[in-house]
Amino acid sequence: MKKTQRGGKRAGAGRKQIYAEGPTIVVAASVPSGLVHRLNTVAEQNGWNRSATITEAIRELLRQQERKSGASKPFVGTVATEQLEQH
Repeated sequence: MKKTQRGGKRAGAGRKQIYAEGPTIVVAASVPSGLVHRLNTVAEQNGWNRSATITEAIRELLRQQERKSGASKPFVGTVATEQLEQH
């Protein structure tokens, strides 16, 4: 009987990275229900899932912060809660 080999690392094997920023991590956040409903609407309109929609919203917030600060590098740091609530 011939023994079949399974598994092991192969070039190009595994889940492909889909974000230029690197691998994904799970982030838990409490969000007002009204914002979640609006988020779901945007996701549905664009054919995105909720995670993709949140990722794009974060990117847009960071782009806005970079423009405000005139930074040539991506914005790194924290944003005050008051600033987030204005958006």
